[in-house]
Amino acid sequence: MVGGHALPRHPFDPDAPEISADVPLLLGSNLTERTFFADTLLDPIDDAALLGHVKRYTGLADAGASRLIAAYRKNRPDADNTFIYQLLSADWWMTANVTTEAERKAKLGRAPAYVYHFEKRTPVRDGKLKAPHTLEIAYAFDNIDLSTAVTGTGADKQALADKTSAMWAAFARTGDPSIPGLKWEPYSEERRAVMILDDNPRIELDPYREERLAISAAKSA
Repeated sequence: MVGGHALPRHPFDPDAPEISADVPLLLGSNLTERTFFADTLLDPIDDAALLGHVKRYTGLADAGASRLIAAYRKNRPDADNTFIYQLLSADWWMTANVTTEAERKAKLGRAPAYVYHFEKRTPVRDGKLKAPHTLEIAYAFDNIDLSTAVTGTGADKQALADKTSAMWAAFARTGDPSIPGLKWEPYSEERRAVMILDDNPRIELDPYREERLAISAAKSA
């Protein structure tokens, strides 16, 4: 709870905290964060159901929800309604907050913020979960074989686990998660560098820009 001795102010509102201004920050989100939760859609829905679910989750009216759905459809013409909802709800809940925190940390200009987006999908539940909340933890700690309930099985995961755990270890040692062959650029409002974590880890500048702007506009409306 904000207030009192332990947490006298909100950690990142209205700005990043001065107490950790000189401490590097590593933060990110997953492709379909909310598939971790039992109330998130996994099975097919029609257009009317998609609109209804987006309205209920975001609190937007018909017009706002429709604009948000259209923004996600624009660059994902092959995505079904269920995936659109999973993406949108993940960004509304988690990715938008990651962006805000990274922006505010960068504005302090004292220590860098490094942002990731985890997109390696899990085969469990017949692939319906895609990349849920917490999935990246098994890769960051290189214990995917102990976490098959969420990661699934198969040799295709180890290469990403090797790279992800190496980046997390580098960050712990030096404050910079870069490793040989993977230079991690700090986040800034000008370039918005994000490390995409999938079978081909890479830095992308302002990935999913239109969705980011659509979420931001809807939240501030």
